[in-house]
Amino acid sequence: SLSHTHTTHNLPHTLSHTQMDREWTLDVDVPQALPAGSSKAGRVYARLARQGDEAVVIEKLSDSSVIKMGDKNSGDFLAWAFKDMLQASLATPPTKFVFLLVLAVEGEPEEPLCMWCVSQATPTEQFWSALRTNMRLRRCGLARMLFKIALQFLVQRCGSGVTSRYTVTSSNEPMLKWTAGIKGMTHVEDLVRYGCAADNKAEWRPKTFPDAQMLSIDPSDTASLDAAVQLMSSPLFPPTAENPEFLVVRIDRQYFIDAATAGRLLLCWSGGVDNDTHTGKGKLIGLACLGNVIEVPHRPGKTQFTALIVGLPNADNTGYEPGTAETVHEVMRNLLYERGITSIGGYHYRQQWHTEPLERAGYARETSTHMHVFQWNNAEVLATL
Repeated sequence: SLSHTHTTHNLPHTLSHTQMDREWTLDVDVPQALPAGSSKAGRVYARLARQGDEAVVIEKLSDSSVIKMGDKNSGDFLAWAFKDMLQASLATPPTKFVFLLVLAVEGEPEEPLCMWCVSQATPTEQFWSALRTNMRLRRCGLARMLFKIALQFLVQRCGSGVTSRYTVTSSNEPMLKWTAGIKGMTHVEDLVRYGCAADNKAEWRPKTFPDAQMLSIDPSDTASLDAAVQLMSSPLFPPTAENPEFLVVRIDRQYFIDAATAGRLLLCWSGGVDNDTHTGKGKLIGLACLGNVIEVPHRPGKTQFTALIVGLPNADNTGYEPGTAETVHEVMRNLLYERGITSIGGYHYRQQWHTEPLERAGYARETSTHMHVFQWNNAEVLATL
C-alpha cells in the first residue's frame, strides 16, 4: 500500500492509499489551509483529477505570473490546457496523471490547493509540468508534499526505472531554488522559444534545395524507416525539444513506427517525391513528427507543435550540412500552411548551430528568457524525500 510520513510546518501527517489509482486520504491538521475565521472542520487529501474539476482548478490555481506563451497578455496557459490534461488523465490507459491536493470542508465545494501534471511519454519516461499552488498557501510546503505523493504513486505503478524531466524558466527564482532543494535532480539542457506566423507563403521557397518536399511515411516502408533511424543515429541529435514533452523520449525505430502508424511522421527529401512510387528522391535531410494543434491566445488561428529533426549532420557532427536545416524549416512551414496551420512555435536547443538556421528560415525568439531542463530518476529522488 501507499504510505508515507512527512512534516510541513511541524505538522505531521500520514498518507494511506484508499482508492486504487484515484484518491489518497491525508490524516492531517493544516490550519492554514482553512480561510481565516472559519469555524468549520476540514480535511486535506490528495487525488487524481476527475470530471467536474476544470472550472474550480482554473479559478483557484491559475497564476498570472507564470509563463505566458511568449506574450504578456495571453495569461496562464492552464486556462486553455487543463481540459486536455484532464481528458488524457481520464483516458484508458491514461497518458497523463493530474495530481491534486484539495481541501474538503463540510457543506462547501472542494478547494484545490496544489497540482502537478505528469505526462507518460513512454513506459519509462515522464514529463512534469503545470505545478500550481493556491495563492493564499504559497511557501507552505504543499508542492513538495504533492511531489512526494505523486512520486510514490508513479514508482508503484510504473516501476523504479522511470526517468523524469521538467523545465524551469530562467527568471523563476523561487522554482529554481525549490529544485536545488531536491537531491538527485540534474540540469541537462537549456531551451529557447522560437515561433513564426504562417501568413506569407510566397517568401518561404527553399533556396538551397528548391525541390525539397515532405513525404508522409507508411509504417510498412522499411527503407524509409531505416533512413530515419540512420539520420537519428548522429550524436548531433539529443531528444528533440520543440514540444517539451518530447524531451524525455529516446527516439528509436519503435518511436518512428508508432508515429508513422498514427500518420504523424514526415520525411524531408532534398530532391522531392516520386508520386508514382510514393518514395523520396535525393538526400533525406530531415524529418518531422507532428504534435498537437492548439489555439494559443496571443496567436491568431491554430498553432502546430512539431518535433523536428532538421538538417543533415556535417562530417564531424558539429552542426548541420549547409542549407539543410533552414530548408527543412521552410518546407515544413509550407506544408503546414497548406494544412490550415497559421503559426508554428516551440522550444529549441539553445546552441547557436541550432538557432541560426531557425533565424535564417524566418523564425524569431518569442521570449527573452530561456528554459532550464532538469532530469531525475523517480525512485532515487523519492528515496531522498
